[in-house]
Order: sequence, then C-alpha cells, then structure tokens
Amino acid sequence: MRFCFPALAVVLLFAGCAESTFTAYKGAQVDWPTSPGAFIDESCSLPIYREGYPDRAYEVLGTVSTKTAPVRRSETLCLAAEKAKEMGADAVLFLDESKEYVGTTGGGNFYNYGGSVTGYTDHGTALYAGRAAVYAIKFIDSPKPATPQNRFGGIPVDENQPTRQEYLQAAAIWRAEARAKADQGDYQAAADLQTRAEQAEAAAGGVN
Repeated sequence: MRFCFPALAVVLLFAGCAESTFTAYKGAQVDWPTSPGAFIDESCSLPIYREGYPDRAYEVLGTVSTKTAPVRRSETLCLAAEKAKEMGADAVLFLDESKEYVGTTGGGNFYNYGGSVTGYTDHGTALYAGRAAVYAIKFIDSPKPATPQNRFGGIPVDENQPTRQEYLQAAAIWRAEARAKADQGDYQAAADLQTRAEQAEAAAGGVN
C-alpha cells in the first residue's frame, strides 16, 4: 500500500508576497550618460531602458529594489517600475534581475508494505523568488525632435530631419528587437519591427 503526502505549505506561504524598496539618491546631479539609441521595454507602467540610455537629460531620483514570490517572479521588473512611478519617475534604467532560492515544496511518497514504511521518494520542487533593481529617473528637458523611432510616412524636409546615420541606427535596433521577439515566439511583433526597420533603411536612402 502506498500513501502520498503532497506539501503545499511553502507554495501558500510565498503565493502573494512582494515588496519594493525605494532608496533616494542624495548628492549633486551630474551629466548622467545618454545615448542616441537604446533597447526599451515598454510592457510595464514606465519605460525600462534595458540596454543603453535615454537620448535626453535626466536626473536620478534613486534606486528601487524589488523581491517577489515565486509565482510572481515574471512581474518583478514591472513591480519595480510601478514603485518608481509612485516616486515620481518618468522611466527606469535596468540594473539587475535575478532569482533567489527560497525553499522546496515537500511533496513525496512514503511506501508502506506489510505495515511498515519501507521507503520515501522525494518529488519536491525548488522555489525561487524574483529580484530586480532599477534606477528611477526623471527627465529634465523636452523630448528631442522626431526621429525614426517615432515618425514615418515620408522623409521629413524640415530642419529637424533625422540624419542617415540616425535612420540606420534605428533600423539596426529594430532588427535586433525583431530577432529577440521571434526567439520569444512573438512573431507578429517581430514582423512589425522588421517592417519598421525596412522603412528606416528606405528613408536613409533618401537622405544625403
């Protein structure tokens, strides 16, 4: 005869836990780094600059550190962005994302033959909490004039026309994002990004 004893206590313990901590930056604001292009995750309440920096000046408000329960590990970065938004941030700069071992579900099988326990098979599952850290930032100037990242429909002919290099930089970024989306199985988003890249390259061909 076999008896099974699944243990759900650990799962229940960590099911809904999440905490975010904001640490304010104290000191002089400096000329924080900027870049003409960046990889930006826009799936959360604030833009997350995963690679690269904004193309405009900003100040650093502080850092946000977030820890979530195993069942909410995929939400860790978005929770950090939400906390940063509460603190007045316009965007966040990615610092770190990781997981932390917090325990194991204790499920297993005791084997009982002839009135005595003769063995135990462990079927436990390791549980990992999510961790993330970001810089909370606030922009201090107006957005730059329209660029390939936010304007198409013909080559601009005013003084704010993007350069050929800017068009090609945008195309390269979108092609890289398209490959990443395809790897994740999001083929529609990959196709849209590929189209934008092709439009940028076509626009670059018309700029001297």
